[in-house]
Amino acid sequence: MKKQDLLKKGTSIALVATIIGSQLLATVPYNVFAAESGVGTQAVPTNSVTVSTWAQLEAALKSAAVTDIYLDADITIGATTSITMTTKNIHGNNHILNANNRNLKLTTAGTVASIEDVRITNTDGYGLFWGDAANLEVTYKNVDHTGTRIMYLPAGHFIIDGTVTSSATSHAFQGKDLTIKDNATANINSTGGYSIYLQTKSGSLNVGNNATLKARSYNVSIYGAGDITLINQGNMDLKSDVGQSIILSTGSSMHFQPGSVLKAISGHASQEGLLAADGNIYVEAGATFEVESKGTEASVIAGGMIKLAQGSNFSITNFNSGGSALGAYSKATDVILQSSQGVSTWDRGTVMNPTPTATYPGVFNAQFTLSGYSTSMTQTNLTSNNLNFLTAYKTGPTGKIVGGSFASNEQDVAKTAVDALFTDSTKTGIKTTTDQAAIDAAKDLVNKVSDPTVKADLQKDIDKAQSLLDAKNAAAAAEKAKQDAALKAVNELFNNNTPATDAIKGTTDQAAIDAAKALVNAVTDPTKKAELQKDLNRAQELLDAKNAAAATEKAKQDAALKAVNELFNNNTPATDAIKGTTDQAAIDAAKALVNAVTDPTKKAELQKDLDRAQELLDAKNAAAATEKAKQDAALKAVNELFNNNTPTTDAIKGTTDQAAIDAAKALVNAVTDPTKKAELQKDLNRAQELLDAKNAAAATEKAKQDAALKAVNELFNNNTPATDAIKGTTDQAAIDAAKALVNAVTDPTKKAELQKDLDRAQELLDAK
Repeated sequence: MKKQDLLKKGTSIALVATIIGSQLLATVPYNVFAAESGVGTQAVPTNSVTVSTWAQLEAALKSAAVTDIYLDADITIGATTSITMTTKNIHGNNHILNANNRNLKLTTAGTVASIEDVRITNTDGYGLFWGDAANLEVTYKNVDHTGTRIMYLPAGHFIIDGTVTSSATSHAFQGKDLTIKDNATANINSTGGYSIYLQTKSGSLNVGNNATLKARSYNVSIYGAGDITLINQGNMDLKSDVGQSIILSTGSSMHFQPGSVLKAISGHASQEGLLAADGNIYVEAGATFEVESKGTEASVIAGGMIKLAQGSNFSITNFNSGGSALGAYSKATDVILQSSQGVSTWDRGTVMNPTPTATYPGVFNAQFTLSGYSTSMTQTNLTSNNLNFLTAYKTGPTGKIVGGSFASNEQDVAKTAVDALFTDSTKTGIKTTTDQAAIDAAKDLVNKVSDPTVKADLQKDIDKAQSLLDAKNAAAAAEKAKQDAALKAVNELFNNNTPATDAIKGTTDQAAIDAAKALVNAVTDPTKKAELQKDLNRAQELLDAKNAAAATEKAKQDAALKAVNELFNNNTPATDAIKGTTDQAAIDAAKALVNAVTDPTKKAELQKDLDRAQELLDAKNAAAATEKAKQDAALKAVNELFNNNTPTTDAIKGTTDQAAIDAAKALVNAVTDPTKKAELQKDLNRAQELLDAKNAAAATEKAKQDAALKAVNELFNNNTPATDAIKGTTDQAAIDAAKALVNAVTDPTKKAELQKDLDRAQELLDAK
């Protein structure tokens, strides 16, 4: 950050606590949940309860009678809750408190609260217990936390006891005072903010005797407002990915007490590792102070005093070739350098060299004043008991300075050899050139170091390098095994286990490709992975094409099967009968679909049913043709019985006789279609009716003609008109009677003949 931004106050956070819950549980009677205790013989205070549900926990939190709450089960916080009592302790019994993005707010000034032996999950931006009332004190003991923040206590004191671990996504702790108690361990990790944010002016950070504070952060490890006091009596291990290790604003101070250890690694690409703006940094006798940074600004910066006291062990390294080890901001800073084992320095850009640029052995004292934090800083008032240092030392060009146990030659050589194993000062990765021989050589140098503390620290780095090499070798072996497994799986997808065949096996299916894909995905070498992926992609293409072809073939088979089946009754060839709607067009359409099938076995099955349908249709068509011929013959015969060959004339021809009707009847009887037969039979019946009527009329006419002929003939002698003489008995009455019979005759010709003879008889009678 820009130096002018360092004095900005911490972000103000508006605190909102919503009280949710049953008001009926606001007051809990004395020991109300005691009967449900699962603690057994555990001794608990008489003003305590054991809870196993959120309702019970909420009631206990709100109860004025309860100070100590014992968990008997994992519990999920159901509502953000305000706590008004001044004492409230939660004993977790190794259960889980799921904060559920809700919190428990301490609202009364001076409240003392604690949580122990519990796992806390899913906290929001306030943590679990929190509050902004004055002088709150909250202790966490043996707590494992995950969530947005472990604690927000802007006007209170957060105390860590036992072992407390936090994995936060924002500033892990944000508040005024933080204490790591003697012998306690705090592992504070933040993936999105500061591990520790001392936001309130005049706050403090205290690391107790034999206590350990391990902070891992994406941003700044420890950030403090103005007038902050940091006191380390234990072990501080700080590492930031992209930020500084410690930044304390105006008027703050850092105190590294005897026996304390600081290892601070800054990841900021341009700024300092440690900063006490307008403040002081004191490293006392017996303290170990090791700072590494990689920015263009100095590694350790103060604005009042930097004191590296006699008996302290210090190593300050800036890995940036444009950055110095020491600097000042925003005021001139007095620097006191003291070492009973001398001091060594490295010019910027040479800090990885095993041999220092300059060594100032023996009991060493120096003092000078710095202004500025870049390489253009000024150095004044230099005094020293070492003449060489007095004449040669310049802070600006110095990228590394060590003293105390770090300054001994054997230690320096060993440390440089150890450092050379790693890619950078974070010591999270070894160089590609680091092999077992390099580690063994560095280990030999470490074994020569006499200072047990320094030796232990270096051995720790050796062990780390060995672990990384072992992991690298194991990873290489594992990678080789992964590559071999992936190669085998990919090859076995293809004919002859060779992708060059460009043809997959018949047994290669999606499951086989997916299994090979999983093995390829496990490969980490990008080049090898790309090669395998290329062959895998080809196998997938071939399978997709095969599946597409199979799907197309299946669709063709299904379409053909449907078309063939639908030719038959009930869509089933087993009926051995085709539908009435099945015609040649339907069979031809089905045939086209069958011809599109490529599977020979399936095609043969379909063709068999298709051929049967054709046979049945041919038989049906032949029968229909025969029937049509019968119908046509019968229709012609019936029609020809009628005038104009049309039954609608309702008159039969003169030539129509019983033989003609009987012949037509025989043809009608041969017709099998009942409807057509009925139509023909109807017309045939009408012809018969008309013939019968005609025959009956002819018989009547014959009788009339015979009677008239007899009567007319009997008028003449010998009953013969040819005599041209009437009988003596023929009178007018006889003629009139004959005339009446002649008039009844309907045949005009016959009637005319009879009338002629009748008229002659009348003439002969008249003449007589």
